[in-house]
Amino acid sequence: MRLLGAREALEAKSIPELFESTLSHQRKQLELVATQMKELSALTQKVVSETTEPIRNGITEPFKLAS
Repeated sequence: MRLLGAREALEAKSIPELFESTLSHQRKQLELVATQMKELSALTQKVVSETTEPIRNGITEPFKLAS
């Protein structure tokens, strides 16, 4: 992907075309980062939920026994 953006920049025939090529590449990179951040966030939430589940169950167990 990085080489493709560089090649497009070098093939630009004018400053506006170079500018548009650069912006297009940056837009694609930001979209990729946003997607990766969403995936990382979802995985983090899953890990936290699965890791804390035994603790939550352990805390509520004495209250169930006391009832």
